[in-house]
Amino acid sequence: LTTVRSELENIKAYVRIQQLTHDNGFDAEYDIEESQLDYRMLNFMLQPIVENSVLHGFKGQEQQGRILLYGDIEDDALKLFVEDNGTGLSPEAEEQLNKPRGKVTGIGINNVNDRIRSSYGEKFGIRVYNGTEGGTIAEYTLPVIREEDKDADNSGC
Repeated sequence: LTTVRSELENIKAYVRIQQLTHDNGFDAEYDIEESQLDYRMLNFMLQPIVENSVLHGFKGQEQQGRILLYGDIEDDALKLFVEDNGTGLSPEAEEQLNKPRGKVTGIGINNVNDRIRSSYGEKFGIRVYNGTEGGTIAEYTLPVIREEDKDADNSGC
């Protein structure tokens, strides 16, 4: 397990590299409360989704791309969201992504979802859908694991 803070720092570094590679064709914003940064989560869960936004969501788009990563606590679960203003998902892709064992073109989303569910149970996972004003939203539902709980569960290290 790692902290949300560490995972977020990794994402910020990844985004900086991608911005240079893509001539600053997108911006990224982060809005996670300080109190959520020390919660524990599996390693390497955000990068595949951010990568999908960069590689697929902004393809062929003329407007400046934007990725927003934010968090919330809801029903005793940590909710993390990766939202972009890209082209969104086709209805078929959205349906396939949210089916059990659904496959679209890659394994990133399915891999992340499988890791979350095998570590924490079926009520946790990732859901991907179109935003109401376009773009794509990936919604993670994770258990709230505080720093002091880290020795209790070392799965996913």
